[in-house]
Amino acid sequence: MKKISNIFAVVAIIAMMFVSCSKDSNPSSSNSNSTDIPPNQMNATIDGTSQTFTCYGFKFVVFGDSSIIVVGADISGKGVGVSLTGYRSAGTYQVGVTDTTGGAIRFVLATYTFIASAGDTVEYAPPTDIPGKSYGQLIITTLTDSVIKGTFNATLPKKKGIAGGATVAISGGFNTSLQ
Repeated sequence: MKKISNIFAVVAIIAMMFVSCSKDSNPSSSNSNSTDIPPNQMNATIDGTSQTFTCYGFKFVVFGDSSIIVVGADISGKGVGVSLTGYRSAGTYQVGVTDTTGGAIRFVLATYTFIASAGDTVEYAPPTDIPGKSYGQLIITTLTDSVIKGTFNATLPKKKGIAGGATVAISGGFNTSLQ
């Protein structure tokens, strides 16, 4: 389980570095209705503060399960990511580890990361060792071979870092093409 979590963390960090070359911080455009969000954009409210991120989606296979990662990031180092493994279709998914039976691992992760200062990257994410506990929801409203749209909401515990509180509340929506 820890190996899979590490794989997703590495992919998410690489994706955030890839997309963090542009910034659009128009808080008035933040909206969690995925049908109103322009392509390749993620709108998020993080502890009450609205932000707009450039967004990218990645689809791949891990240990025989279809997986998707959607990452929104900006040039300041802030980023929100949602990942889903074992997906089948559009629908509502609980954030957290949902199933570990029969060797299959099904989970939905939501993360919020920011760089507080040199050397202090702060990450909020659900633990991957507590099956069955829900930290929020990921709702996929559209899922095709080339596009994913959806909304999310979660209250996430701090995973690492010094700055920030013990938890963070995030919600928002995204509309992006799948690479």
